[in-house]
Formats: sequence, C-alpha cells, structure tokens
Amino acid sequence: MELNATYKLKSKMQSGKKVFGPLLGPGNEPGQTVRALKDFGYDFIMVDLEHSLVNKETIYSYIRSAREMDIPFLMRPEEKTAHFRCYLDAGVNGVMAPQLNTVEEAVYVINQSYFPPIGHRGCGIGINPYLLDFQSPAEVSLVTLTGYINDNTVVFPQTETLENINNLRHILSLEGVTGTIVGT
Repeated sequence: MELNATYKLKSKMQSGKKVFGPLLGPGNEPGQTVRALKDFGYDFIMVDLEHSLVNKETIYSYIRSAREMDIPFLMRPEEKTAHFRCYLDAGVNGVMAPQLNTVEEAVYVINQSYFPPIGHRGCGIGINPYLLDFQSPAEVSLVTLTGYINDNTVVFPQTETLENINNLRHILSLEGVTGTIVGT
C-alpha cells in the first residue's frame, strides 16, 4: 500500500518545511481546478464553507478529483462546532477549524475528526474512499482502517484571535493537532 497524500503532507510539515494551499469557494469546476492547482505545485487544496456556499455534491466531486490527482483535500467548516464528520467519511482529509480559541474547543474538533484512541469519531464509514488504498479492502479490519485514517487526517486550528495566541502552545501540544494556519 502506497502512502496517502495526506501522510506525505504531514511528513513534510514535521520535517520543518512550509506547505501551501489555496482556499476554494463556489464557481469552480472541480476536476479542472484540482488538476490546475496540483500542476501549480500546491501541497493541499481547501474548500471554504465558513465564507462561501459550496454544496455537498460539489465537495464530493472535489474529493474524487483530489484523490485521483493525489493531493490532500481539506475543508474549513462553517464554524468550529459544525458537524463535519460526514465530510471526513466521504474522504475529506482534514479540517481547518475557524474561530478556535481554547483547548476545550480544540478537543471538540479532535474528537470529531479522529477515531479512537485519539478522538471519538464514530465508525459509520460505509464505503469509505480510504478502503481503495488497500489491495484487498474486504480483508481490512476496522482497527486497521481507522488507524490508517487517523494517520492520514490533519487538523489545523485557525489562529485568529489574541485568546488563541495565548492558548496556542497548549492547543498545539494536543494529540491530533497537526499545526495551525494563521489568518483572520
């Protein structure tokens, strides 16, 4: 089994390298957009649901295109308490949580994003796209699959406020937090 594109993204960050990716809104054709952004050399692509209206069908088209092009597809949910697990189950590789200020808020996002033992995400995965990463998907145990998905999930609390900055050291020390994205 080849390493997932998200695992490669995490490895690049852990080695101290910077990663870059654009925020997408509505009005883009997913297949052409993903191909162009991959060709431009971006490390990931992110759809913005906090400030734009993108429907689930379009997001799913982005997910399929991103998997075909081997580039991580992330999302910024409407708000930090949004229920975004269905997007993760459909193949979104991670989230950037907006307006996240406290350790407790970060723990909520971690619990929504990761399966045990890291979080509390449920196993309603159905026909999960990650199964396609295995040569014999029918033989993959649930423990193996959820561990693999955890390894290939990223969570970025967005640093936007002074309160977040004051808590950032503690937030970044939590298991499951990949890094932060600075923005307002």
